[in-house]
Amino acid sequence: MNRNQKRASFAPFRTALLFSALLGAASALPLKAAQSANAPPPSFEVASIKKHPPDSGLTKRGVGIPDSPDVGQFRAPAVTAKALIAAAYDVKEFQISGGPSWIDSELWDIDAKVEDSLAGQLEKLPRRQQEAQRALMLRSLLADRFKLQVARSSKQASVLALVLAKGGPKLREVPAFDPKAPRPSTPYLAQTPRGTAREVPPGAALMMMNLGRATMTANAQPIGALVDMLSTHLGKPVIDQTGLEGTYQFTLQFAPQGGAGPDGMPLPPGPPPDPSVPSLFTALQEQLGLKLESMKGPIEIIAIDHIEEPSQN
Repeated sequence: MNRNQKRASFAPFRTALLFSALLGAASALPLKAAQSANAPPPSFEVASIKKHPPDSGLTKRGVGIPDSPDVGQFRAPAVTAKALIAAAYDVKEFQISGGPSWIDSELWDIDAKVEDSLAGQLEKLPRRQQEAQRALMLRSLLADRFKLQVARSSKQASVLALVLAKGGPKLREVPAFDPKAPRPSTPYLAQTPRGTAREVPPGAALMMMNLGRATMTANAQPIGALVDMLSTHLGKPVIDQTGLEGTYQFTLQFAPQGGAGPDGMPLPPGPPPDPSVPSLFTALQEQLGLKLESMKGPIEIIAIDHIEEPSQN
């Protein structure tokens, strides 16, 4: 699977969200302080873990973890252990097996801080590497506080392959996102489900649901961003077989039929699909020149060998 893809941040139904990267932790470039093969993985300096108070109005978060502009802080309210494991190992929740039932039901409030000198090093890294290092810190947190032990493997399973449709892609290729470059004078505008234009900044992917329709859009993103959003919504493994290697602008509108919302959780009851909006599979071909095909392929599995409820502090 193309690993240059964005991981979904949490947002409730009928809201928009920016997808932030939790990419390729295993392939991330290491920090100078951790270049030795025998050096311990990066970790948070301090971390507070408390059970989320009941009846707070927050529902549990899906696979996405809230993003923070401060690389030295990590805060995740109402998060499940399974969501943390998915973020730490860059997988979807359906790729996690085993473990007690509480990993998908108990909610935790997590507030962690990175040591100042490490935060300074992180600030000098590109965003993707910052978030890959954060994934490694989450692994350390899970091992230390949840006593997590996992086994990684792969298996052949039914997957959906994203491929080119007849006639070729209908994506607009744009330059890769440079966070140091000035913002373009003409922003990319995507039509929201309410029919109003929403600015999509470079380097962002956006998923919105409202009024019986869904919108996936991205600006200066690799095709992996679309692959990830499709996998999250469908709750199935999606692999990239398009051969597209650039960065693109695209907007995809379709009628959701079951599936999950931006946070990876099943969609709550809502208005019926808009009959004027095509299905996801039709929209992919008509709007983006792509299609999904069923096939067998390898998917990564994270098997939980051991996990404990953490002591609260």
